Amino acid sequence: MTAYNATLIQDVGELIAYIEQPLWGILAKFNPEEYRSIHHVYEWLMRDHVETIDNLVCIEHYPKAAVYHKIRNRLKQQLNLPLETLLYGYVKAPRIYDDNFFVQVDLKCNTDLYIQYYRNGMQSALRLENDNGSRPPYPA
Repeated sequence: MTAYNATLIQDVGELIAYIEQPLWGILAKFNPEEYRSIHHVYEWLMRDHVETIDNLVCIEHYPKAAVYHKIRNRLKQQLNLPLETLLYGYVKAPRIYDDNFFVQVDLKCNTDLYIQYYRNGMQSALRLENDNGSRPPYPA
């Protein structure tokens, strides 16, 4: 019997829309090679939130990446609301497996946040994208 992993999909479009304009102003002052892309900044912010608030380990999250800390701190100064409050309102990662703490957090289509839970280790039977970036066909 195959043990399927759970995937939680959340719409974070309103969160992105709220922080996008101030974030572009902040990123204009950084070398683009330092932070890769605005997409990676969004993912880093959300992964850091999931690790800090929900105590889950995010695969491919680098919490000590200094440039992202600088970007987050400047973003916090620019917003009218606390960034933590915004993230807490939009990003939810409940613990659904008692014995596993690993999740993969990916932002797809710029508004859909996929949080994939791993039941057995860190391997998944669910493929969110093919190597060429296209989505696989859904099973019949």
